[in-house]
Amino acid sequence: MRGLALEPTDLAGKTLITASNYCLQRASTIDLGGLSESEALAKRLPNTKTVKAFNMLYFKELEDRLIGGGTPNAAMIMAGDDAKAVAAPLITGAMFDVVDAGPLSAGAAFQTGAPLQPKAETRAQIERQLADM
Repeated sequence: MRGLALEPTDLAGKTLITASNYCLQRASTIDLGGLSESEALAKRLPNTKTVKAFNMLYFKELEDRLIGGGTPNAAMIMAGDDAKAVAAPLITGAMFDVVDAGPLSAGAAFQTGAPLQPKAETRAQIERQLADM
């Protein structure tokens, strides 16, 4: 009987929207080989379409949006090489504007400890910061 761990083949042909936040201080034994954490995950799941989204805000901001609060006009960043068309409607459905940061490698800008993580900002604010990087 298999445990709860997934094998890479379990996600083959599927889309994974990763909200993961790799933290070097807590997982210092994991070598990402110079890749962003999302790229490293995608490399382990070669037959899965991977999009990074929903990781860059404090949970309270997401919770507040459920009750009609939160930062007005807040945007959510996503990055991916394919399947962003799957992630975008989920982001807008959660009442965020979508900011497409580009390929999956751009997810490094909003992973743990990066300049855009975690912040509740507008699309214009985020796009300015991405342009300055």
